[in-house]
Amino acid sequence: MAKTTSPGPSPTSKPSLLEAAKAEVLWRRTRLPHQSEPEGDHFGWAMISGRGAGKSHAGSNWARCQAFSQPGTVGAVLAPTYRDLRNTIFPAMFRAIPSDLYELTQT
Repeated sequence: MAKTTSPGPSPTSKPSLLEAAKAEVLWRRTRLPHQSEPEGDHFGWAMISGRGAGKSHAGSNWARCQAFSQPGTVGAVLAPTYRDLRNTIFPAMFRAIPSDLYELTQT
């Protein structure tokens, strides 16, 4: 398959601190109590809840915060099926992460 890229930073640009801050403020103002990361020192966390509880939304915003606060971070996105990943997880991530903060490469 050919390599494709989507909107994102150019090779010489830096992520916009303003865009990241706007996304973080919006998330902190709109998240529900059960969507907050637990307090304390931990490696990761899991949100186990029913359909429509905001798991994808919460995870996407958490991933955005982690990636921006720790440049060079590599992560994984997991879903039970490719269909869940394509139809639920990725759209939530694209809504949570301003387009100038990422570069999507598909090989």
